[in-house]
Amino acid sequence: MAGLALLIFNESGMINYLKLRNEISLLQDSLNKLDEENILLKNTIDSLENKVPAKIEKIAREKYEMKRPNEIQVNVEVK
Repeated sequence: MAGLALLIFNESGMINYLKLRNEISLLQDSLNKLDEENILLKNTIDSLENKVPAKIEKIAREKYEMKRPNEIQVNVEVK
């Protein structure tokens, strides 16, 4: 009986194993999200380096709130 408790509760036991397995799963999910974000950022950098007009205009409009001379800017708040 004592041996079973030792297998479950010691620092190399089953409970610790399950905690570590859960932590690995969370870290893997985080890594996957970061990989996706890196791909998007690389695509953005590539578009800007290759001077893709549509991408440059999109960033100018969204980040710097730029507009063409004949346009009226309308701000919409989402609640």
